[in-house]
Amino acid sequence: YVISRNEKTQWGNIGIVKAMNLLLEEALEDASNRIFIFVSESCIPIHNFDYIYNEVIELDKNNKSYFSLGNNTGYHLKRFDYMKQPETKNLGINKENFLKGELWSIICRKHANYIVNTKGIYTKIFDDIYVPDEHYNITLLNLKFGSDSIINRSTTYTKWLNPNDKHPYTFKELTKDDKDILEKEKNDGIRLFARKFKYFE
Repeated sequence: YVISRNEKTQWGNIGIVKAMNLLLEEALEDASNRIFIFVSESCIPIHNFDYIYNEVIELDKNNKSYFSLGNNTGYHLKRFDYMKQPETKNLGINKENFLKGELWSIICRKHANYIVNTKGIYTKIFDDIYVPDEHYNITLLNLKFGSDSIINRSTTYTKWLNPNDKHPYTFKELTKDDKDILEKEKNDGIRLFARKFKYFE
């Protein structure tokens, strides 16, 4: 399904944030949509629909969202220096509340509404930073609703061969080790999806 409005995207560019906002706007038009899950085209579910539904539906009742928070090394703070000033300061964003989180997240309706309704304020000040989609939603929600509204949970398994790589491993034909890893992830019940998978016919 392709929505009528779209945005040109590029890895590490604000276009991804704008495209995510358009997807949220479209989905919010249906009042029955209560939970909004971001995955990429290379993701697959590792549980059935009922399991995933039961895992996430409580988020809407409690006005909470799932984000996997970034590490606490402080490396991401170098990106903060590219935020628009003085707008950043005026909006209360500083190095203490400028967070990093995975794009693969699960957002409740209250949070989704806030993200969409404030895009005219915030999008432009994130325009010049590197990989803004890792910071935009998590920083806005933390600033408005506080850290208690965010559950730090990695919902999507990703295999990294080297922690310093820009892109993770792409699963092709699954080896026994790959299958064992995915089975363990499924049995642990923490992650709901996995990536990156090459298309199989």
